Amino acid sequence: MLFRSWTQIYLTDFLLHARQAGFTVPDGPIARALDWLDSSQMQGGISLGGDGAVTPDTRAYAAYVLSLAGRPVAPGLRALRDDLVAGQGAGRRAFWGGTAADATMADALALGHLAVGFAGADLRADSNDLFGMAVDALGPPISGPPPLIDAAAYWVYLRDLEIGRAHV
Repeated sequence: MLFRSWTQIYLTDFLLHARQAGFTVPDGPIARALDWLDSSQMQGGISLGGDGAVTPDTRAYAAYVLSLAGRPVAPGLRALRDDLVAGQGAGRRAFWGGTAADATMADALALGHLAVGFAGADLRADSNDLFGMAVDALGPPISGPPPLIDAAAYWVYLRDLEIGRAHV
């Protein structure tokens, strides 16, 4: 079940942020959660079935969390990067998968997670390229406030507000 994998990664991310904010988080549970992320998400292949589903998106999120914890997994990061196929030029789109038959579009969040993983592994060139791809995946700038129901457009709108402020 994909939901369980996302929940476990999110919980580990939450506990790391709680610790960074000064809350007491025991070392044992954090270490076990990080070990689980490494072994189940970063070391294996893609698996869409069962409780521990592994997708490119969950692997990218796991890479982000492991990087935040100071445990980047460079081979797993490179394997994800090698599975990424990107278009060229402005508005390029990125896809996970080596063939058109098994390709799925990589969203901005997953690309951003992967970029942070590379930054944590001190692989700056790949990190910068992936951040650029994440920005491209957000799509064109939005000129007015989006409908409240469109959460993705809302974040793109906030990005564009910040870009506009930088040019003033």
